[in-house]
Amino acid sequence: MILPFAAGLWKYRQQTKPMRFFFLFMTTNLCFEIGLHILSYMYQFNLWLLNILYLVQPLFVLQFYRMVNTGKTFRKVSLYTMLAFILVWSGFMLHYGIKYTEGNSMAISNLLVLFASGYMLIYKIQQGELNLFRNQVFIIALSYFLFSSVAVILFSILQKIALVNRAYEYSQLFIFSMVNVTSNLLFAYSFLCSSTKQKSY
Repeated sequence: MILPFAAGLWKYRQQTKPMRFFFLFMTTNLCFEIGLHILSYMYQFNLWLLNILYLVQPLFVLQFYRMVNTGKTFRKVSLYTMLAFILVWSGFMLHYGIKYTEGNSMAISNLLVLFASGYMLIYKIQQGELNLFRNQVFIIALSYFLFSSVAVILFSILQKIALVNRAYEYSQLFIFSMVNVTSNLLFAYSFLCSSTKQKSY
C-alpha cells in the first residue's frame, strides 16, 4: 500500500481532480493499514477497524467512479446504491456487532465494488480509446475488479472449505496476498500514467 501512496504523492501535481480524490483514498487505506498493524502489535482486537474500512472502501470507489462518469443515470443509481449500502452495513453492525461481522461486511463491500468496477470497465471500453492500459480509470477499475472478484470467491465461496481443511486456508491467504500486491502495483501504475489526463468534473 506504500507504493500507490508514494507514486500518487510524487505525481500529485500532474493529477486531475478525480485522481487526487483517489490519492486521498489511497492515503486513507494506508492509514487504516497502519492502524491495524499498531493494534495487532499491541495485541489489541482490530476487527472493528477492518469493518469500518469495508464501509469506507466502496463509498470512496463509487464516488471516484461518479467523478469520471457524469451520466445522469449512473450518478443517480450509484448515489442510491451508496445510501442503501450504508443502511445495510449499519443493519449488520447493529444486529451482529461491529466486532464479529467481518466476513459479511467484506462480502457485501467487495460485491458492490466488483459490480461497479465491471460497469466502469465496460464504460471505458465503449469509449473506444486506443490504449486502455494508459488510461488511469481503466487501470483502477481493472485492479478493483480483479481484487474484488478474488476476494468474493476466496472469502465467501471457499471459506467453508478452508475451515474444514487448514491447508486450504494457507493457500487462500497466499492467493489473496498475491492479488493484493498486484492490485497495489496497478494502483501505483495508474498514478504514473498521468500523461493520459481524464476530464475533471
